[in-house]
Amino acid sequence: MLDYILSEQVLVCTCDEQIEELKATFSKSKLQKYFDTEQIAIFLNFTNEYAENVLLKAKTDICRDKKDNFLVSLALDSQAEYLITDNNDLLVLNPIENKQVVKYTDFEKIILDFQQIDN
Repeated sequence: MLDYILSEQVLVCTCDEQIEELKATFSKSKLQKYFDTEQIAIFLNFTNEYAENVLLKAKTDICRDKKDNFLVSLALDSQAEYLITDNNDLLVLNPIENKQVVKYTDFEKIILDFQQIDN
């Protein structure tokens, strides 16, 4: 997937709300055994450099977990085709308007299928 992002075949979109949630999640002690501060910094720098930061305008209130509404807004405001998540509260919403809500593993398969069509 990294190659697709670096070659700009896949555009990753994020927002300030997601970055703040990631920082809060990474700071939890149970995750610190998996990621050290250098790995977190590399990930955040990569996100800053290669992801498009979208200013959220859409106000949504469709998620069971209200804290996830910003992700739906991100999908809508970014003109995304896919919202990629393993969060069941989001997956049950599929589709959201014309956006597909899929797991990462399913998105990988979609990308591979597109690649085979192009070849």
